[in-house]
Amino acid sequence: MSGHPTVAVHLFGAYRRLSPATRGRLEIALQPGDSVAVVLARVGLALDQGSLLAVNGEAVGSDRRLHSGDRLEVFSPMGGG
Repeated sequence: MSGHPTVAVHLFGAYRRLSPATRGRLEIALQPGDSVAVVLARVGLALDQGSLLAVNGEAVGSDRRLHSGDRLEVFSPMGGG
């Protein structure tokens, strides 16, 4: 590890298609003050209505600030009826 601040991003459901080689797991560089929305934009992910976000196991909004070592989980909306 290079010592640069990073966040682990774990994609679930339909979002896993964005990183098939790593099975939905990405390590993304952080800049000071980055929010969930900024990191998701950096990886090219536009959230669908009904998506769920969690940081370190806690449900959060896209405005949540991230810190080095955080684990961001992104769940696509579930279909069904």
